[in-house]
Amino acid sequence: MNGGGSSFTALSFLERLRDSADAIGVVSVICNIVDRRQRRYRWAKINAIIEATWHDNFVADTDIAPEVNDQSEVVYDRLEGVSLSEAVSWAGQQSCPVTLYLYDEGKGI
Repeated sequence: MNGGGSSFTALSFLERLRDSADAIGVVSVICNIVDRRQRRYRWAKINAIIEATWHDNFVADTDIAPEVNDQSEVVYDRLEGVSLSEAVSWAGQQSCPVTLYLYDEGKGI
């Protein structure tokens, strides 16, 4: 592995990813996708919810995401009746790293 003595952590990776994204003008990244659909092969019409990924820092056995400033934080947002592709695209265009939650149409909202 790496004998150079550098340490790698998920937090340092996310910070470097955020800095790299800022440098090239990308403002968001989907850090996690939580699929809560019971009908997992449905992709044409689903519901999607996003939250800032650092909200997950309090969940047991989680990777720790850096907090973001109030101006760029996505506290909570949702889309209903969209395709999986639209949900992923929408989540990827947010102003901070997000967790994307997927639900069956009519659920999770």
